[in-house]
Amino acid sequence: MRSFFACFLIVAGCVACTPEVNQPLDKVSCQINKPCNYSDGISISLGSESVEPETPFTIILKAPKNQIVHQAKLEGVDMYMGTIPVFFTEQSTGVWQAQVMVGACSLSLMQWRLMVQLAPTAAGEQNSVAGNREIFYSIYVSRHS
Repeated sequence: MRSFFACFLIVAGCVACTPEVNQPLDKVSCQINKPCNYSDGISISLGSESVEPETPFTIILKAPKNQIVHQAKLEGVDMYMGTIPVFFTEQSTGVWQAQVMVGACSLSLMQWRLMVQLAPTAAGEQNSVAGNREIFYSIYVSRHS
């Protein structure tokens, strides 16, 4: 019984620490590795449409000036390759950029999912979930033989 209670507390603590995303995921249809436009002036693009494993590439995110990148990560879709944290830096107001590199796998074409959590910048609102958003973007990495 004690171990059940301990497990319950651990799971509850993990769930309580996960930031909520209030606004639903944008439903958009984007072409492979092309710029993708979401609602509210948010867009994601790559520095190059051709992405290869073990080669750095650039991700560019444009967001309204009242939004900041709270957290971002890449995860393999076709094959589990772990989670890669993505660190965006603001280049100019509302323009964020990250340099990323993904590992090679046995597939000739591997799909990765970029998950970006945006949060409001206004003082006092960062602890609120009212303006939080989560955006997904697929990146296809091809291995040339």
